[in-house]
Amino acid sequence: MQTDCKSLVTFVSLNPNQDPIANWFWCLGFLNKTVGPQIEKAEMKLPKELETQFRKQFCLPFEGDTAKLFRELLNDVNGINLPERGILGEVWNDPRTTFGKLHGLCLARIQDRSVFRPLKIMFEPRAQYLVGIRPTPIA
Repeated sequence: MQTDCKSLVTFVSLNPNQDPIANWFWCLGFLNKTVGPQIEKAEMKLPKELETQFRKQFCLPFEGDTAKLFRELLNDVNGINLPERGILGEVWNDPRTTFGKLHGLCLARIQDRSVFRPLKIMFEPRAQYLVGIRPTPIA
């Protein structure tokens, strides 16, 4: 496979302990025995066809309310108090909701069953690019 010059996402390492984007891909089950060698062959860049596959598999890019919630969490590292907003139940665990989409993609977590908090990966420019929040993966 030839290196795709349009590949924008670069990996530091495919070791989940050394690169946050590799860890995120691993947590999502996307970094596997097939994907890893393709990234290595592309000189540690995410080939465009894999980027397209990733976005399709995880229904990206975010739009509308999901993109708005993502941006809101970026601006409030303390998270969102769900009961204060009148959001009750396990809405964060329902993949059909905006909260559920972020939770399901390992971008946010629930604390004490009431506070929806961003995870560190949300602040990673490469992840922001892949979910459609940032036009480039470079800070």
